Amino acid sequence: MRRDRRQKKRQIRNLSLFAGLIGLGALILSFIEYGESGKIVMGGREDLQALRRFDSYLLEPEGTTFRSDGSIAYRWQAERANRQHNGEILLLSPIYHGIKNNTQAWTATARRGMLAADGQQLDLEQDVLVKDFIHEAKIITTALTLDIRNSTIDTRAPVRFTSPNATTTATGMHAAMQSEQVVFLADVRGVYDKP
Repeated sequence: MRRDRRQKKRQIRNLSLFAGLIGLGALILSFIEYGESGKIVMGGREDLQALRRFDSYLLEPEGTTFRSDGSIAYRWQAERANRQHNGEILLLSPIYHGIKNNTQAWTATARRGMLAADGQQLDLEQDVLVKDFIHEAKIITTALTLDIRNSTIDTRAPVRFTSPNATTTATGMHAAMQSEQVVFLADVRGVYDKP
C-alpha cells in the first residue's frame, strides 16, 4: 500500500513537472511569437541578425561637435541612435545644424544616417534635404556624404539645387560649406529667372 502511494506521488510529481515545463514552453513561445506589444512578430533569422547588429541605443539624442579652435561646427539631433558593434552609429531621422560665425547657416535632414566610428563622416539617405539659410538655397537628393572635418558635402546621386531665382539639376555634386562653393559633376541643367 505504501508502495502504491509512493508510485502515485511520483506520477503526480512527474505529471506536475511535465505540465509546468509545457506551461513554461507555451509562455516562452507566446512571448517570442507576439512580443511585448502583443503584435505578431516574424521570428526569422533575418530579424535575429537585425537585433544583433547594434549593441546599444539612445532615444532622442542630441549633441554638439566642435572645431579644433573650440568653435561650434555642428549641433545635431535624431529620433534614435543605434550603436553598431563596429562603432558606427545608425541615426533615425537625423538633423545636422551647420554653424558659421556662431549662427545656424544650414541644416541637413534625412530619414536615416550612418555616422562613422570616428564621428567625422555622416552618410545620409532617404529624403535628404539640405537647407542653406544664408542664400535661401535647398539641395534635394536621395543620398549624400557629409565630411564633418572638412565641412564638405558629396553625392553621386541625382541632385536638385534650388535658390530664389534658379533651379539646377545634376548627377553628382560637391559642396564646400565654409567657402560656399558648389560644383555639379554631370548631366547639369539649369533654369535662371531674372529677379
